[in-house]
Amino acid sequence: MLIAGSSHHFANGSWAWPAGLVVWGPGHRSSPHAHHALQIVLALDGQLRARSSPAQRWRTVGAVIVRPDAPHEVDCSTAPSVLIAFIEPESGVGKAIGAPMTKPISFVPAATVRRWRRSLRAPARLTEATVRGWFASAFAGGGARRLDPRIAQVVRALRARRGDLGRVSLAQLAAAAGLSPSRFAHLFSASVGIPVRRYLLWLRAQRAAASLIAGGTITDAAYGAGFSDGAHLSRTFRRMFGTAPRDIVRRQASARDLVIDAGTTEHRPS
Repeated sequence: MLIAGSSHHFANGSWAWPAGLVVWGPGHRSSPHAHHALQIVLALDGQLRARSSPAQRWRTVGAVIVRPDAPHEVDCSTAPSVLIAFIEPESGVGKAIGAPMTKPISFVPAATVRRWRRSLRAPARLTEATVRGWFASAFAGGGARRLDPRIAQVVRALRARRGDLGRVSLAQLAAAAGLSPSRFAHLFSASVGIPVRRYLLWLRAQRAAASLIAGGTITDAAYGAGFSDGAHLSRTFRRMFGTAPRDIVRRQASARDLVIDAGTTEHRPS
């Protein structure tokens, strides 16, 4: 994960922590899609285009922030280097970023884009402290929504779980929260913003991405996260992230990886 060359372009790479996934490299164009992750797309050089649907006009900017579950399309094909962050909305960082947003896509002002670029390019090496510092300085505050304590406890347990998330039942989760399945399902959706099964799918996709970042194969990443095979994982990635697992593998071929321990970066819901 280096900043290389006199123009300070990021080398292709990835960074993962329990609250999200950050990837960078050459720009590309995504197909129209939506995903539960809150997304930041920053052109490190040049501009990108974004719109909420094919019926909308493109808008050209340096960076955008996309709300969770909002349909969108981003074209970064003319940008030499792009940083894309997928952030779990229920994390402290995700709630702080998402709370002030009122539209599906927020187009970041040019002055803010310049500040972000300076912040990320300044060191000779992209480090955990650099990325954490950027998030803290850019997105601190925002009036984060509180999760119900029982739901927050289950969310923390799911993040820490090492087994197959695809085998977790609604009854098990409800029992852990001390609620009936129907009450738990309602409270989870009300607190988190999506049904529990969709949230579990997000965690499984994130776990597969982390496996790929650590050097695993697409097949191993798929099975380890509870997907039936690599094709199933690829379809889910396309739908949730607008990219394919092989794109992460391709970035890793020329990058130095960094996987951050859960205790160092996660802002637990309260």
